[in-house]
Amino acid sequence: MPNTSKISIWALLLIAISLSGYYVYNTTYNRAIISFAATPPPAVHPTDSAAPVAIAIPSVNIDLPIEIGVIHNNIWSVSEFYANHLKTSAHPGTAGNIIVYGHDKPEIFESLRTVQLGDRIELTTPSGQPHVYEVTQIYTTTPNDTEPIAQTATETLTVYTCDGVFNEKRFIIRAQPV
Repeated sequence: MPNTSKISIWALLLIAISLSGYYVYNTTYNRAIISFAATPPPAVHPTDSAAPVAIAIPSVNIDLPIEIGVIHNNIWSVSEFYANHLKTSAHPGTAGNIIVYGHDKPEIFESLRTVQLGDRIELTTPSGQPHVYEVTQIYTTTPNDTEPIAQTATETLTVYTCDGVFNEKRFIIRAQPV
């Protein structure tokens, strides 16, 4: 018969190691999952009144509210329940890169991987005005490739989430106004 005190000590040790790993993951690694290696330059927009408040991609059953996202110490804030619009990125209807991002979770952006070229994406502003975009590019890159978050001369929508085994990549969708 096994020594139950030795089993209990090993079980407690395993629990302690697991909890420590979970704490480190959530306080350091998990917060940087959605981030890029650099902070993009801010877009020029007079107010936040035209920032998108919702995103819909009917072809993959995405219909989500959007929260404002910010970057602090090169860590991008990310909602646990909704999509984010980078506060310093462009707004729908204006020149520049509109950056919308979110977790790779079933209830957020996991289904982005099934988006096809030509699919439509709709952003809604606080006034209820819809802005429709057509998907023109789909690709995967690394956080060191900051081109997807750079400002653009024309209105461009960039939607992204994490990708890869340890979320070490970024799954990017680019779309142009229709």
